[in-house]
Amino acid sequence: MPIIYEYESTLNIIHTRPYGVLSLLEIGNYFNKVAKDPEINTELIEIVNFEKVEDFLFSSSEALIIPEMYRKFKDKTKLKGTIFIAESDIHFGISRMLQNILEMNDLHDGVFVVRDEEGANLLIKEINS
Repeated sequence: MPIIYEYESTLNIIHTRPYGVLSLLEIGNYFNKVAKDPEINTELIEIVNFEKVEDFLFSSSEALIIPEMYRKFKDKTKLKGTIFIAESDIHFGISRMLQNILEMNDLHDGVFVVRDEEGANLLIKEINS
């Protein structure tokens, strides 16, 4: 499975780390698995770190199915926010594309792109306030 996650229950944060070649099928499987995980509480914050992703196995037009998957995930988990950590330029570009696709589908509220963990930590405080 090229997406692993760890749940930090004390802060209600899920740390998501995709790796290798990331496909839409794997993204959908991840959303379903997390939404059904009995250990994870609702109203969580999702942090997605793309550091270990080597390639994205979908085009920008294929990515247009992500909003519906994300909407279901967000509804089931009552997600408070998603923070993409994108240190490299390619990861930053993909993250911004995903943010824009979600924005076009009225899902932009609570979706952020940062370059490092420090930026993510600042946003966590903002989201929780």
